[in-house]
Amino acid sequence: MTYACETWTFSVRGINNLLVFETQILRKIFGPVQYKEGWRIRSNNEVQKVIKGIDIVKYIKAQRIKWWRHLNRMEHTKLLVKKITGWKPKRGKNQRMTN
Repeated sequence: MTYACETWTFSVRGINNLLVFETQILRKIFGPVQYKEGWRIRSNNEVQKVIKGIDIVKYIKAQRIKWWRHLNRMEHTKLLVKKITGWKPKRGKNQRMTN
């Protein structure tokens, strides 16, 4: 589900949609809770206790930081790093190309 999440763009609405989707999926994975009179679905608080506060948005932000660190370790001559970071080589008088 989070393939290439490092490059996703987010809005407040998109973040809310991701959190809602994650909660729905986790409810299905962990199943209902047995109650006095039968079974009931887990509340949002119960789902959060099970995952211990590590939601999908925090995971994606951590992945972005890891990806950014990777880019910073790469050589600045690579095309991808140039486009993302806006890095431009310093050009002196001797390095200019003339026709």
